[in-house]
Amino acid sequence: MKKSVFQYRLREFCRDSQAQVMVMRQPNQSVAALHTHDFIEVVLVLSGSAIHRVGSARHRLATGDAFVINRHYVHGYERPEGFNIANLMIRERFFRKTAAMFADLPGYHDLFTIGAASQGKALFESRTHLRDGEFQKARYWIEEIETEAARGRFGGHAMAESYLTLLVGLLSRNYHSSAASPAPMPTRMGRLLSWVEQNAARHVTVGEMCRVAAASERTLFRKFQEATGYSPLDYLIRIRLRNACRLLENRNLDLTCEEIALRCGFENGNYFARQFKRHLGCSPSAWPTSRFIAF
Repeated sequence: MKKSVFQYRLREFCRDSQAQVMVMRQPNQSVAALHTHDFIEVVLVLSGSAIHRVGSARHRLATGDAFVINRHYVHGYERPEGFNIANLMIRERFFRKTAAMFADLPGYHDLFTIGAASQGKALFESRTHLRDGEFQKARYWIEEIETEAARGRFGGHAMAESYLTLLVGLLSRNYHSSAASPAPMPTRMGRLLSWVEQNAARHVTVGEMCRVAAASERTLFRKFQEATGYSPLDYLIRIRLRNACRLLENRNLDLTCEEIALRCGFENGNYFARQFKRHLGCSPSAWPTSRFIAF
């Protein structure tokens, strides 16, 4: 019989439903058996080293390493030596905001789109390493997140989210600037996702995607599916729909469905309306402005 894996739940650590993030420090982290959690976890190694096990893969961690573990992924730590870490336990809905903020930053997709959904070797390649000033800045922001999250009311949650946004931006920029050359596939896919975000409003071909990713069409489709859970075309449509929702929710704009369709990269209003209905379950004109779509 297959042994079950223990799952940590955010509500066991944080009962405040308004809190988007909670910091848990693990000084002298001991061996941690394989486990999962129902939240997204950003981990910064403050000092020491250990072996990080993700599924059947094992990789060494050292001071300054940072990585992302998605919900329900199995991981644990072995052979810790003075291993001190800061765990940021984050609700998934927080990343709906940052996905829009950092859409054009390849490193964001490397860590928080691809890295968060990766396992084994792909996860190891999608980590980043902070040095000197960047490491100290990250440590300071984590301390501020911890302080503000504990305050909660009177702006505490908002401040904690602001510092967390800064941290996400720092990690994303650091990954992009330190990426190896020639770039590994996770990095190339991150650059492709950023390119798709920036070019979604125009006609995009699979051939262009292949050139950006430096991959054959067959490899592109396989790696894209692994990284995002969607085909390149489906992902492009979802990005266009997300952008269309923002226009629909902007009360200061007075645009027809045809105008919104053309602005977002759809060939005409009819095709836009069909895709909208298919993916979101209603017509563009019926889209509720209070609803937030997660893409």
